[in-house]
Amino acid sequence: MTAPFTVPDQVNQLIREHLVSPAQIAQRAGVSRAAVGNWLNRYPQLARLVVTNVYGPLFWWPQVEAALAELGLPDPKAVEVQRRRAERRAA
Repeated sequence: MTAPFTVPDQVNQLIREHLVSPAQIAQRAGVSRAAVGNWLNRYPQLARLVVTNVYGPLFWWPQVEAALAELGLPDPKAVEVQRRRAERRAA
């Protein structure tokens, strides 16, 4: 009988840190999930970064982060508007 394969802790950490869902992209970029959905529809360079599994699309954060920087996203003004809306809802 062979021993079960275990993923090294360093690999697990990289996966948890860098493999992200659209919701996590939104959180890291400071925008709504809808904004990320729009970006994925509008910019093919983002959409092709997807890895699909049974839970939905996943992206490699370093690639997404570089693509967003290249595209000039998110727009700082849009992020500020969303932040203000969130503050108003919380009040």
